Amino acid sequence: MTGVYEARKKSGEIYYRASFTYKNKHISLGSSSDKASCHAMYNEACEITGNPSEHWINTDNRTASYNEAMTLSLGKYISLINFRDNNIYIKTPIYMCHKYFLYFLNEHEVLQFSTDDLFYYSNHTIMSRGGYYFVNDYGMQTSILSRFGIRSHSVKGRDYVFKNGIRMITDTKTFLLSINTMVFPSLLRMDELCTEPGFILTATIYSVNSHPKQKLQLRIIRPLTCFQAL
Repeated sequence: MTGVYEARKKSGEIYYRASFTYKNKHISLGSSSDKASCHAMYNEACEITGNPSEHWINTDNRTASYNEAMTLSLGKYISLINFRDNNIYIKTPIYMCHKYFLYFLNEHEVLQFSTDDLFYYSNHTIMSRGGYYFVNDYGMQTSILSRFGIRSHSVKGRDYVFKNGIRMITDTKTFLLSINTMVFPSLLRMDELCTEPGFILTATIYSVNSHPKQKLQLRIIRPLTCFQAL
């Protein structure tokens, strides 16, 4: 069968691997003990790369045309569409957009990141357990929030919230951090905190780029409007 190759495990057991070549790149599609399943992976990969009208990603709604009945995994499906549309093959389930990218954890859960983090998440698989998002980094489970200066003991809704109710992560501009906690220099104009005009907020700034901490005083100009650095 086209695109199917026989292989052996260390125990001597025979299994099959599926792969195909697209844009001069040889891509592994997966493996199975069933030769027919591997052939189905190959056929699906050819269909995905050759039929954009049937296989797509809607970046506005953060949805994809993936069908659970498919033999290919969702991750491989996203990778192939990204390669087809953006000419870059990434092994993790990333779809690149203008100045940001989408990371598909599953069909219904999609994270959004700044392109500044593309290299990192191209090489690290995000996992989720009980609302905790982490990667395996040198054998350690590292929270993805730590890359944005959010400490492991921080509590969502108390120590930090997401700008305009956004649940997923883009970059430091996504976060609006609460009073008496840390804020970022780029977060001086936000519209989430409800305080009285003239209220003085003294906050400690923790730079994502590991620059020294700074003290900054902020005055609320108008309720629900913006901050102004003093």
